[in-house]
Amino acid sequence: MEGFNLETKTGQRTILSNHINYVGFFDFTELKIIEEKDRKIMYLSSGYVHVTDDEVMIIAEIATEDLTEIKRITPSFRKS
Repeated sequence: MEGFNLETKTGQRTILSNHINYVGFFDFTELKIIEEKDRKIMYLSSGYVHVTDDEVMIIAEIATEDLTEIKRITPSFRKS
């Protein structure tokens, strides 16, 4: 994985290798995983991302690759 992109409460963030330490919170976001040959999207609800010493931890109430499922569970995604 080269990195990822997500929308936090303070704006859009792109996290790449060797990123500085960072903590960001999100309500609902698409997590766009950046890989050499492909991009993968996951849908996250209510959580945070923590980057430290080139390691990433993402804690979310809901994490799924299924947009239909997140729209069913999460009212804010229904508007998308």
